[in-house]
Amino acid sequence: MQQAMLSVAKQVEQKIDNEMKAMEAIENDEDALERIRAKRMKELKNMQDKRAVWLRQGHGALNEIGSDKDFFDEAKGSKKLVVHFYRNTTLRCKVLDEHLKVLAKQHIETKFLKLDVDKCDWIVQKLNIRIIPTMALILDGKTTGYLRGFEEFGGTDDFSTEMLEWRLGTAGIITYKGDLKTPPDQRKGLQQGKTSKIERSNQNEARGGCDDDFDTDEEIANW
Repeated sequence: MQQAMLSVAKQVEQKIDNEMKAMEAIENDEDALERIRAKRMKELKNMQDKRAVWLRQGHGALNEIGSDKDFFDEAKGSKKLVVHFYRNTTLRCKVLDEHLKVLAKQHIETKFLKLDVDKCDWIVQKLNIRIIPTMALILDGKTTGYLRGFEEFGGTDDFSTEMLEWRLGTAGIITYKGDLKTPPDQRKGLQQGKTSKIERSNQNEARGGCDDDFDTDEEIANW
């Protein structure tokens, strides 16, 4: 065992020595340093160019879709899309909107849209949207998944933006830099985070005084 440990130690030491020699060679080679700088500058410029294109395409905000035609116009040219199918009279759609507005600014590489189900019948039927809210995740023009209601967030309105960000990251629809294996609330040792609440009384006014249970997701199977 001692011999094995010595052998491993020598291998690690040799690896470190090789890496140090390589770094010294680069430091002493002005051309190598210049190549590294040039490569980094090119990468930064490429990223700036991408950001400029994304901003021109409407990335960076949660954009409203008012018709089926508008959806195709807005989706054109964007590789990654998160589409929130909402209804104005559904409380959870308003809760979800607040999270998506934050994430749209943080993840400019993805385009975030919200689509009124009462104005876009064709898209709703085409994608078989039956629960409000639903998020469709679209990559390279293909729908790769759905997040329906809040069941994946514990069935409650009080989930954190970080949890939604993590879930979108696991789907590959945003560039997530954290740990994809463990939900952020578990990593922090916290229970679910808090979101801003919308008063039920205001919501009832929008429904003309209707006192439906807005704590559950709304099914829209029958139009």
